[in-house]
Amino acid sequence: MSKVNYWQWKTDEVKSMITDRGLDIDVGENFNRKEAIEALKIDDVKRGLGDEALVQDDKTGEVKEVVVDNRVEVIKVRFHNTREDTNPYVFCGLNGKSYYIPKEEDIYIPKKLLDACIDDAVEEHTKMITLPNGKIQHEPYKIHRFPYTILRD
Repeated sequence: MSKVNYWQWKTDEVKSMITDRGLDIDVGENFNRKEAIEALKIDDVKRGLGDEALVQDDKTGEVKEVVVDNRVEVIKVRFHNTREDTNPYVFCGLNGKSYYIPKEEDIYIPKKLLDACIDDAVEEHTKMITLPNGKIQHEPYKIHRFPYTILRD
């Protein structure tokens, strides 16, 4: 399957595709071509047809959505803030690609990234346990570095 380059499409074709897919983008007087193309790319990922891209906010450069290659299975997740980590993004890398994934937002990421990278990012902590004989023992346990929830579409 070849990648779609919406930037080569005529404006009327982009508007028609937005309308056909029922996306919530104004195709009238206030039509924003860039916003429409980004919405189409995100919709492609949800349909499993995605073109590889990073959708960023024009003003802040903040990543709004990670759109992945069409051969990659994606999963919708939400990463959570923790008391220890106040960074608004989860940074991770897999097979030479880096990802900045925003926290507290519903986002699609490659399932392989979750399985091969995020799930392996753990921290080891210890807790003290008092044994029946009164001695104290340190017991190690692991917690996920980046807690998340898998979401349904």
